[in-house]
Amino acid sequence: MKLLILSHPYCGATNFAENLAKDLDHAFYQNPLDNEVPKYVNRDGERYWVPRGYNGLNSSWFDEYIYPNDVPNNTIITHFVKWHKLPGNLYEEQFLNAFIPKFDSVLIIRTDNWEDCWKHHCAAVAQPHENNFWWKKWLLENDVYDYSEDMFDLKIYDKYLRAHNWLKEYSQNHSHASVTTEELYGKYEHTELHELMNSWNINGMMGFSLDSNNEPLKSHTWVNVLNAHNHQFKMW
Repeated sequence: MKLLILSHPYCGATNFAENLAKDLDHAFYQNPLDNEVPKYVNRDGERYWVPRGYNGLNSSWFDEYIYPNDVPNNTIITHFVKWHKLPGNLYEEQFLNAFIPKFDSVLIIRTDNWEDCWKHHCAAVAQPHENNFWWKKWLLENDVYDYSEDMFDLKIYDKYLRAHNWLKEYSQNHSHASVTTEELYGKYEHTELHELMNSWNINGMMGFSLDSNNEPLKSHTWVNVLNAHNHQFKMW
């Protein structure tokens, strides 16, 4: 299966994708079109190349995805819409028209409450990070901090507004499988998530395998959803 997941930050798409990749034994590339990721990192006096889309979980240090290469089989890629400077200065829909044919299926993960997203983002980057990309990335992806009005950043707010509105309209005008964060991360029972995933009709993703007691055999995807629900916060 070659699956493209379209989303924007704090919809839970990254966490869902990386855990689904574990369950399916697929490679996962996290936002390989993110042009803000440094091309090199210095560590212990050495300079190391950073692969595009490297996520540290379902790919080796040498694995990467470079657009416009073909997408390998058994691969899941996430892409945040209206978020990155795209190759050739393409508009978002122009880029997707060229990118989507490389995949078997597309899943859109969006939210009905984008206000939470920009507040989480503003609160995260308000924490000390000394303008270090990797420190800032960790803050954004690994915790949710309390928001206060003094953390408001108009540029962040506007970026979420554009991404949310664009993704909502795109999902309405195209036939790709689509789910909201509230639907995806609002499940109390693994059977509900299993049925939801089956309803997307994505070849190669048939919910998850259940044993004779109707319990999940591979549970990374379910545990991700359950943890987000229990802790009552949105995943990255």
